[in-house]
Amino acid sequence: MFRKRLLLFAVLSALTLVVSACGGGSGDEPGLGEVFDGIGDAAGENDNDGGGGIPGAGEAGAVTVTADPSVARVEVDGQTIEFTVPGSVHHSCYIDEDRVSINYQQTESGDLLIQGQNLGDGWLLNLTVVPLDSNIQYGASLPGNGNLGIDGEALSYEGPVDKVEDRDIANASQVDVELAVNCEAPGDGIQVALGGTEYDVRFSGSVICEFGDEAIDVSLGDARAFGGAQDAELQFNVIKTEDGWFGVASVRTADSSSYRSEVTAEATQPTIDGMTISYEGVFSSDAGDVDGSMSFTCP
Repeated sequence: MFRKRLLLFAVLSALTLVVSACGGGSGDEPGLGEVFDGIGDAAGENDNDGGGGIPGAGEAGAVTVTADPSVARVEVDGQTIEFTVPGSVHHSCYIDEDRVSINYQQTESGDLLIQGQNLGDGWLLNLTVVPLDSNIQYGASLPGNGNLGIDGEALSYEGPVDKVEDRDIANASQVDVELAVNCEAPGDGIQVALGGTEYDVRFSGSVICEFGDEAIDVSLGDARAFGGAQDAELQFNVIKTEDGWFGVASVRTADSSSYRSEVTAEATQPTIDGMTISYEGVFSSDAGDVDGSMSFTCP
């Protein structure tokens, strides 16, 4: 059995699906990859070899369980663990027809990592869940013996996972899990335009969404995370004065260009409706000034 686990892990490593790049849970918990080196039997030892004979690979069907935008939810062992973006050391949530990269790292609920790709004739994903302040960790290769669903920016999985207590891999047991992830941004999404060009800002990176009556501090996106020419990240940092909001709205694009707009009483003031902000103004850059706008909602 242990030899099979090591063989499966070697295959996953060759496919760059190893989870060891992710940080650990709280305190002195190990990295996600440390405990689950070699784990995968719950979804790996089966007849589903849709990915060219690779154990655990298979097709993705319809999404069977859902979560709110920007939220991931795991139900396992009689408990519900909800992962949210604000407060994460790092966050990424990316699903397309070729690959999946989902990382809720060191949140107030623990860690969640799902990584993998479409092998052409089947999906193979690595799942690791680390509840906060727990000696228990869960892991599996998906879809395996479970049901994997992918639809747009939503992913679901219902099926078995390996359960490891006190890092004792040799005595891992199996339990059922229900997983739902929604990579959509809250509200109407994130819109950024500069000089008539629209940019793709994802709800990712070291996300900051701090709202107060006297100050707002927001940081969204990672311009380099997904490799698109129109990828960008934004920041919106303002304080409330007697004359209105004062601060800076800025955008950084994938080619490292930076755009900055001064938010002052004399310029256009932002529109703030709850946790939704819209702003239009003149953005300055090394290439010159352009009219720009941004709109986003924080959870």
